[in-house]
Amino acid sequence: MGRKIKNLDFEESQEYYKEAVRYFQNARGTLKKVKIKYDRYQDLKPVREACGTAYLAVLTAFNGYFIRRGIEKDKLLTSADGYWALMKKNFVHNGKIKSAFSGV
Repeated sequence: MGRKIKNLDFEESQEYYKEAVRYFQNARGTLKKVKIKYDRYQDLKPVREACGTAYLAVLTAFNGYFIRRGIEKDKLLTSADGYWALMKKNFVHNGKIKSAFSGV
């Protein structure tokens, strides 16, 4: 889990949400192009690409959430482990957020 994720430089939390939706729509568009046979995708590469894009959409949405909750932009994280630590430290009682992140 040591991958580094580049943070976007938006001013408002709403901009992060808009960007996350854009990423998610791109991921869906990528999956729509892949042929399905017997309920299975036939080409693994675009499926992996779509999953990575959807993962980045979730992290971008979390950045918007953290900014809305008062975390400074320069304190935003660049790894999934860092997101867990931030949630544990600041949002201990919010089970919905933790469960949403663990589903990623």
